[in-house]
Amino acid sequence: MMVYRNATSYDNTVSFIGNGRMIVCCEGPAIKSVCGGYSSPCILSLSIDRPYESESGRIDGIGAYYHELYFTDQSVDGVSGGIPDARITDYMDSERRVFIRHCEVRETFFIKFISPNYVRKNHYASYSFGETRTGATLFTVPAGSRYYESLFSASETRMLVFVLGDASLTESGITVGPGSADAVFVCGSGEECIENACYAAKNVAARPADSKIYKGFSERYAAILSATDDDCAKAALFSLAVRQAESGGIMASDQLPLADICAFPPALEVFDRLGLNENADRLIGYYVSLYSRTDRISTYSSLEDKTVIPDASCLKA
Repeated sequence: MMVYRNATSYDNTVSFIGNGRMIVCCEGPAIKSVCGGYSSPCILSLSIDRPYESESGRIDGIGAYYHELYFTDQSVDGVSGGIPDARITDYMDSERRVFIRHCEVRETFFIKFISPNYVRKNHYASYSFGETRTGATLFTVPAGSRYYESLFSASETRMLVFVLGDASLTESGITVGPGSADAVFVCGSGEECIENACYAAKNVAARPADSKIYKGFSERYAAILSATDDDCAKAALFSLAVRQAESGGIMASDQLPLADICAFPPALEVFDRLGLNENADRLIGYYVSLYSRTDRISTYSSLEDKTVIPDASCLKA
């Protein structure tokens, strides 16, 4: 469990929520980046626009996170006592690019959208997702966008945001509560984005535990988290596994969305020692495939085809 504050300095420990195709980097209830892929540009950041303290942590045995918020503009208890003013559960679909933030709220608060300059934004008062009609905000990263200083997006990426329940959406953010609400973030190409939105709207439940999406995500990391009984080792192993992209490579950090060849040997050793053969095989397969396509192994390499690295240094294999 970590304690986070948005009004004073705190330990800015970063946690990850991912499924190999979409990844979210968090500092407690504040979200540093929502990315449609493991080497894709940041599309959106989220901040809680009200002073708070938060008790945050990963839910035992699964890859979801909880945040219990105490708003400090009205309470002196903070995390030391009292009933939380809001409880947030962050989780993701096990395969699709669908991220969900479920909120149980006693005191209304605002989730502010922060997007980089290269992102285009369009808000729609009414948007249809199958049988669901609600407001939505579309964020678009055009092809050729430059991000992380020297990376370029080779294709367009889209993200749709909509809310269900006791919340309202504007182009600047989400007002939540009082009550229960879900904020849904879906990514993909144009058609994939709509398909994921319809799927999410149909399968989000009033309680995360009742959701098909939540249940599937709970099972994704069950075998990995049961590989060791040591809590510290389990946290480190999960951080490694959740950063492993669908391609098999492992994202270096939230500041470097690329595979780093220097991390390959220790990651492979961890997987081998704990008997996680599938993860080890996927990691080896990533570099075998990379070499077969390029005849070289770069120090840093993209985890997906839609990222262009114009000046990555090269190490001959």
